[in-house]
Amino acid sequence: MKKFILILILLSFMPFASAEINLLSNIENIYNVNEKIPLKLSISHGEFIDGFVKASLICEKTKMEFFISPIALKTSQQEINIPELRLTKNMLGKCSLEFSLTDNSDILIEKKTIKIFEVSENLNLEHNLNKDKLLPNEELEITGNVKNVRGELINNGKVKIFFDDIESSADLNKGKFSYNYRIPGNIKSNAHLLKLNFEDNNGNKVLKESGIGVIPKPSKLKNLVNKLDFLPKEKVIIESLLYDQADDIIENNAKIKVYDANNDLIAEGNKKVEFTLDQYALPGEWIIKSSTEDFNIESKFNVGKIKKVETYVENGIVYVKNIGNTEFDDKVKIEAIGENGKEFYANIKIDPKESKAVRLSDEIKQGGLFNVNVIANNEKKSYSNINVPESNDILYLTGRVVSDTGNLVVDKPYIPLSIIVFLASLIFFRRTSKKNYEKRWQRDAQEGFTIAKKIEQDKMKSGIKPRRFKIDENEAKDFRDRMLKNSEENKNNNQGYLYKNPPKDKGNLFGMFD
Repeated sequence: MKKFILILILLSFMPFASAEINLLSNIENIYNVNEKIPLKLSISHGEFIDGFVKASLICEKTKMEFFISPIALKTSQQEINIPELRLTKNMLGKCSLEFSLTDNSDILIEKKTIKIFEVSENLNLEHNLNKDKLLPNEELEITGNVKNVRGELINNGKVKIFFDDIESSADLNKGKFSYNYRIPGNIKSNAHLLKLNFEDNNGNKVLKESGIGVIPKPSKLKNLVNKLDFLPKEKVIIESLLYDQADDIIENNAKIKVYDANNDLIAEGNKKVEFTLDQYALPGEWIIKSSTEDFNIESKFNVGKIKKVETYVENGIVYVKNIGNTEFDDKVKIEAIGENGKEFYANIKIDPKESKAVRLSDEIKQGGLFNVNVIANNEKKSYSNINVPESNDILYLTGRVVSDTGNLVVDKPYIPLSIIVFLASLIFFRRTSKKNYEKRWQRDAQEGFTIAKKIEQDKMKSGIKPRRFKIDENEAKDFRDRMLKNSEENKNNNQGYLYKNPPKDKGNLFGMFD
């Protein structure tokens, strides 16, 4: 009972008239730092009373009472102008405006949160580019504008422009700007960064980034060879290198052709060529020709000489093959070890891939079984139990006959001498007969031609027209057969053509002209 009476007493001291607070100003939902908010209130109360009106700002990072003023509250509406509220950096984020009325005893009459808004330091920047991919030395055109957080143009200031590490600037003119930038001639190819930055005096700012592509411009073509001097059977690796305006290597599809010392095409491909030199690759200067749409270049490398032969022995014959890539013109040493064996040098002159045979019987006339060493290329190869046949050389055979005869008739020395004289005469006679035969044949042919010509001329002077080949087919065939037979007989007898009387029932050689 006592508590109830106490509550009634307290309620008797409280004002029962209510108050109304309304905001008359238009407040935006977002502001930038250092902007001002004008405030105007409309206040009314159920009775006349003196008190205070208060305004507070409550933000995420701060809270402040920025206005307090005495007021004589009336039952009718009255307007109150509150000084502009300047927004600072410590107010960034969400904020709310709170208004309250108290009496002179600071007893709260009315309290109201009027508006919630945001404070930001961000600005808006819009820009356009004439191209997003350019060649070196082309011009990049940049245009744009800067606006506050609510999209309203900012009148003045400078926009900083960064192309990679190169800084430039453009002035704002009624919120808009433009700038032309020439791409350097030696700039790196591919991706680059364009940055546009603007910041006002109050710390409000904006940064925009764009990617700019630089199209590679070929500046030179080179050939990369794994080395410059090669030998047969070595691997050749050739790669084409294309450089751009910044002297960096870029992709290419160059056509590569390789020509040997005789200008014959050996290998070809795109961008990269690999091949192994042939065992007989021509020594000398080889040429690499590489080409693209913009370039045609030549490079050279050298193929060295290899002077080398391969040897083997078979059936008493030493075979020497040139397995190098240049002419072999040298002596090969041959050692035949055994009874009547000997050591000698063979003169060998052969081109690459060619072979030459050296008959051991030409040096070791008697023949026999030998161990043979062949020294070439400063290397020795040994062959065992090589059977060398006896030589068939006529001089050797003559000497052999003489030797054998001498052994049989040592008491008659004139016999071997007679044999030697006979064989020498035979050789001389054969050679002389062959030469005499050729001379007689030419002389008889010329004489026959002259006689035939004279007979024809004499008959023409006498008014007789020569009959030209008015013979039948059988006569012609018989004539050809006899001529061929006589020619072969005379040739075998080492005689020239000799005239023979034909059978009485056959015409002679010159009858054709009768």
